[in-house]
Amino acid sequence: MKKVLSSIVITLLFTTGCSAKNNQTTESSSSHNETVKVEVTLTKEGADTVEKQVEATKGTNLLDLMTTQFKAKADNGFITEINGWAQDEAAGKYWLFKVNGVDSQVGAKEVTLKNGDQYDFRLEAMQ
Repeated sequence: MKKVLSSIVITLLFTTGCSAKNNQTTESSSSHNETVKVEVTLTKEGADTVEKQVEATKGTNLLDLMTTQFKAKADNGFITEINGWAQDEAAGKYWLFKVNGVDSQVGAKEVTLKNGDQYDFRLEAMQ
């Protein structure tokens, strides 16, 4: 009788563990298929402006989006050039950006895209 009970308990533990693992695998793979839609605006010295709606995989960071969609170049996670428009350190002009209207305090590599976000990049003199 003891052996039968032990066998039942082991069987239940095994099937419960396998079932939980299958649920985790399904949730994980479905999140890879999710996308977010964001809007990116580029402004060079207040004149030249490019606006683009972009769709990306959920979990993508802003730097990865900019390098694939806007031919951006970066140094240490900070964007130095977008679409051929390079910053000019001698003139004190850098790529700065806002997320939903608020100046970012981190580099683009640290920003994870969120659905509906607006990213406003400006090549301008730092003040």
